[in-house]
Amino acid sequence: MLRAGVRPDLVTMTTILPACAHLAALKVGREVHGYMITNGLGMDFSDKKVGDGYINNAVMDMYAKCGNLRDARLIFDKMSYKDEASWNIMIMGYGMHGFGKEALDMFYSMSEEGMKPGEVTFVGVLSACGHGGLLRQGREFLVQMQPKYGVTPMIEHYTCVIDMLGRAGKLEEAYELVFTMPIEANPVVWRAFLAACQLHGYTALAEVAAQKISELEPAHCGSYVLMSNVYGTVGRYQEVSEVRYTMTQQNVQKAPGCSWIE
Repeated sequence: MLRAGVRPDLVTMTTILPACAHLAALKVGREVHGYMITNGLGMDFSDKKVGDGYINNAVMDMYAKCGNLRDARLIFDKMSYKDEASWNIMIMGYGMHGFGKEALDMFYSMSEEGMKPGEVTFVGVLSACGHGGLLRQGREFLVQMQPKYGVTPMIEHYTCVIDMLGRAGKLEEAYELVFTMPIEANPVVWRAFLAACQLHGYTALAEVAAQKISELEPAHCGSYVLMSNVYGTVGRYQEVSEVRYTMTQQNVQKAPGCSWIE
């Protein structure tokens, strides 16, 4: 576009910044941000227009997802207009990189500012509790969501809590929640539980989860790979071979792994 002599506008920026965020391409994201500054595209922190808030959110989201929380926070603090998405971006950013306390501090500040948290906010909060090992707070948030904040827990919220419990080794509690939650468990829930079983070597529960996933989503490679890893960890190599043979028979292909390290 630049080589063709066409000048990018704010629409271009709000398209290219999420691409940088998705790839965790911080270097390119910085270059795009620099281009915006030198060409006067958006980033007017004193203006309270919604449009400027949107472009500021896009830049902040790029920095947060790339792990540069310092620059994301600098942009957030300078913004005079902050919508729900602005707060959610920072909560999610802190949470996904393991800064659970900072994510919860941001949530409490959001509430103090009179901003009502929504479904996405609680996905970020519960995910932050999981990555930060904040079990007590995570349990409390799940219980308080509806009565205190008026947000009905959805399947995404239960998945975050099950993942949180699984990471902490509370497999029995997570297993009980899968069956007692008011929403029927989907393959994503069972994969989160299976990943926790693999992490802690719970072979029996892993087999239950894998069976459920194969019934709900037989063509997905994730459950086969996780189950193979479970058997490999405990030295059951015959079962590893059987899982891989089943993948071949079902024509299930494993997606190639890739690194987020630039």
